[in-house]
Amino acid sequence: MLAISHESTLKDGIIVYEVKVLPGGRIPELRSGMTADVLVITGSKPGVMTIPRKAVKYKDGDALVSVKAAAGGKLTEKKIIVGSTNESTIEVVSGLADTDTVYYSTGIAKERSGFNVSSD
Repeated sequence: MLAISHESTLKDGIIVYEVKVLPGGRIPELRSGMTADVLVITGSKPGVMTIPRKAVKYKDGDALVSVKAAAGGKLTEKKIIVGSTNESTIEVVSGLADTDTVYYSTGIAKERSGFNVSSD
């Protein structure tokens, strides 16, 4: 990045900061004065386990997820240790196995979503 504006502007109801970037290589499609939506990747962790942020609840400082001990069993809360996060997912450092199924509310009354945990 070359520069980030100190002042924001309001565009279509969204706060926008002008950022000037210099591509790492020649990109013939780019023209002077063009605008773009850019995704800035600040880090990457391949092979880690992630789950939706919605699936994690916090109680007394502990991160918890809902799991079933056995098929047809009752949901129980399981303590996990979390790491890095973004707007949609959170890293699970420990506390879940690849074979666990995590359940969480979708926000629709009486609907729950379950998924099998797996490392990417």
